[in-house]
Amino acid sequence: MANEQSIGFNSKEIKYFFCLLILSLQLEAGDPSESGLFGIFKLQLHNNLYCFKASHAIVKLNGLSLNIKSVYKNLCISCSMDLDSCLALLNMFLRARLIHCPRERTLISLDEKHLNTLLQPTPKGLDIMFMFCIKLGITIDQMPSVLRSPLNSMQLFYFERNSTTNRLLVSKSLIRLIFIKLMGPEPNIWDPMTTLEPSVSYEDKLRRAKLLLGNRPLDTTLGDNKVSSKSGKKSTKPGIELQANSWDDFEYMFENTKSKESQTHHSPLAHRFFNNPNSDSNSQYYVSSKGIRLFKNHKVVYSGHKKMVEYCFLGKTMVQWLMDCTDILFKEEAQSICEYFIQEGLIQHVNILFGSVSSYNRDYSKFHMDIDDLYILTSEGYKILDWCFQEPIEPNIPLVDIQKVLNDPAFFYLLKVHLTEELCLEILMVYIEIEGVLEKLQRLSQTQDQPTSHKSVNQCSAIILNIYLKYLAPDAVHNINIDHATRNRVTQLIRELIRNHTTESFKYVTNTNVLINSVEISLKEIKNKMSQNLTEVPRFEDENEYEVEGLDQNDSSLVLDQVREVFNEIKGKMYTLMQKDVLIKLVNSAQFRKRYCQIAT
Repeated sequence: MANEQSIGFNSKEIKYFFCLLILSLQLEAGDPSESGLFGIFKLQLHNNLYCFKASHAIVKLNGLSLNIKSVYKNLCISCSMDLDSCLALLNMFLRARLIHCPRERTLISLDEKHLNTLLQPTPKGLDIMFMFCIKLGITIDQMPSVLRSPLNSMQLFYFERNSTTNRLLVSKSLIRLIFIKLMGPEPNIWDPMTTLEPSVSYEDKLRRAKLLLGNRPLDTTLGDNKVSSKSGKKSTKPGIELQANSWDDFEYMFENTKSKESQTHHSPLAHRFFNNPNSDSNSQYYVSSKGIRLFKNHKVVYSGHKKMVEYCFLGKTMVQWLMDCTDILFKEEAQSICEYFIQEGLIQHVNILFGSVSSYNRDYSKFHMDIDDLYILTSEGYKILDWCFQEPIEPNIPLVDIQKVLNDPAFFYLLKVHLTEELCLEILMVYIEIEGVLEKLQRLSQTQDQPTSHKSVNQCSAIILNIYLKYLAPDAVHNINIDHATRNRVTQLIRELIRNHTTESFKYVTNTNVLINSVEISLKEIKNKMSQNLTEVPRFEDENEYEVEGLDQNDSSLVLDQVREVFNEIKGKMYTLMQKDVLIKLVNSAQFRKRYCQIAT
């Protein structure tokens, strides 16, 4: 029988199949079989919003087929695996906090007895899916309605990973940054009567929608219906959302919604009982911005001695927050982050207050997460928290090099946040994506004579086409600022790359002992547009013509070599732009200066 270890999927693959599953399920707000007044009450009682049966998910994973239309391209994705592997993968989703059982919230494992169990995407799972849709270029009106529901209340912290080993990329500064986020902007004191934590604000959703759609006018709907008025009028039908035809309309729509509703929103999953730090609920955090739940003025007893500590928290609470509020999928990785907190001297086990460094073969200098393992902040930990940190009047920020920013995961994260705020994240993303495909092209050049090289050529061609459609085409959604000569040269190369494929799609297949996964990118519409792209951009008299010379009809490798050359040029231009312009604005921003003082070591 297949299990999680025998499947061997990494974090990226688990997220990929989870998103494909949720897209294919086409979840509705309620189970249509439960109708009538009693059915409505039953749905509300159990919070069965957008639920699905385990058996239904297994059937979908067993033979999954999706046609996805995005602003970049049309995709046809199909995959299949045996039923045992489907169940094992579903268990991986459950343990990774991507799904949970709303009627049995402590459930962490499924077997044949649970085929009729109702499951539900968690806020964590929906945020991962939201970012998946962003990456594919799926517009808001094409997104599943579950992403526009109150369940989508989380905004995760996303770790960077090594592209080869898939291991977390960490640094001392990143550990401090994560610790600051884990502890929140102010003490999040748990109390049975504490007000439930608010979910993501409309402003955050607006910001992320802008990230999705770039700087183009919107022609999408946040609800299931459309109206055509630019003035932002409502439909005559009750409960129908507004359509936004421009950024002004889009922002007006959010402001109009906010004025009619309370600005404080709570996840429908939130419940005081399951918010208890001692709870064994599989999913406990529905918003990441408040930090972990703390005990205040807590009496600690050890070997007959008592002490009162101002703030303390359970080891399992830290792991729970990391599993719920970041994109970490494995508990072992969350525990390793907590080990770093101890190594950096940010926290310590409460028993050390009593002079005990070990007992019962337990070393308190290591991380533990049993029910009675309490931790407290050290003076170093207190010093860097948002609720204690005193920012210098004139902080000494040394001259930071862009390479250091790109290499350090913490500064890289701050750079992404800054560029998102400035609505120019595409500068960094095209640099990263080009860097990734250049590595693949380099490996391809070393394996061209091997039997698998044809599949690798198709994979590289598909990635190159994706980068072109997103960033480099004249009508690209996230259009970057490059000179006309370079853009025209890329367009000619892409046209040649597509012309070499006699079929109407790029297709590549992954075949393992448990999985057959096929991805096909339709070229029909793209081919029709390519003939227009070169003429749509005006030519200048002093501009050189770039032709793809000496190219055989079926030899894509020569085109790929030339693509590698021009992509290296574009990567260099983006690097120079970040070094000369972006870096200066980043270092001078108040957010970066504060964070630098907190996390720099």
